[in-house]
Amino acid sequence: MTEYHYFKGIARYNRLRQPDDYGNYVIQVEMDEESADKYRNSGIQVAIDDENKVYFRRPDTKTINKELVELGPPMVIDTEGTKLDDLIGQGSEVVVKVRSYDTRKGVGHTLDAIQVRNLVPVESTHGDYNF
Repeated sequence: MTEYHYFKGIARYNRLRQPDDYGNYVIQVEMDEESADKYRNSGIQVAIDDENKVYFRRPDTKTINKELVELGPPMVIDTEGTKLDDLIGQGSEVVVKVRSYDTRKGVGHTLDAIQVRNLVPVESTHGDYNF
């Protein structure tokens, strides 16, 4: 059975513009206690650490009913529902929308969307190195 979950927390790491080496878009969220409790009760088979951090993933492509389907990156929006193109900096307050579903190995998940509630700009690592 497919269910949707919303988990609130602080973005710690993300790769949402290009898939990682395994073909996934990823965000790590340090959840607040309420969301961490909801997550633990969801049955999703991804580990949560002692600091309530979880890596949520979305595959770029997925085989569904023996057909390869391109999912692409998750939707990223602001609090008004407007598409957000900015990079999400560490410390940004976010809510992730996650779809869970039954698999042969337990409850799986797919990251569907991210709402950024308070954006922390990404600091550039390029530029003046004071030489």
